[in-house]
Amino acid sequence: MRNSLVAVLLVAAALGTAACGRRPAPPGGEAPRPPIDVVAAEWTFQPSPLTVHAGPVTFRIRNQGVVDHNFGVEGRPGAEVDGIKPGESKTLSVRLDPGTYTAYCSLPGHREAGMVAEVRAAP
Repeated sequence: MRNSLVAVLLVAAALGTAACGRRPAPPGGEAPRPPIDVVAAEWTFQPSPLTVHAGPVTFRIRNQGVVDHNFGVEGRPGAEVDGIKPGESKTLSVRLDPGTYTAYCSLPGHREAGMVAEVRAAP
């Protein structure tokens, strides 16, 4: 009887350990990924280039500059977050196919001043 109880407890412990640390997949079937940190300042985004995994990507943009900035991803309609004030952080979630994209600040003169970053979405 004692051996059976020990065996049952070991199996239960093994099953419990195997389940720990796993997050349930969202409805799309992909596990959530941690956000990609991006620093905005005059007139740059860091890091650049950014390498991410294709699929759902969340960028967390922190404005460490002294003026407002935006963050958008070219070729992805609606993939833009506006009005990131100095000291503020905002997030942008977008689905990226494998390929290379340009992230940019759309405020007048910012992109022209070099406020762009290459985003590489790897398969």
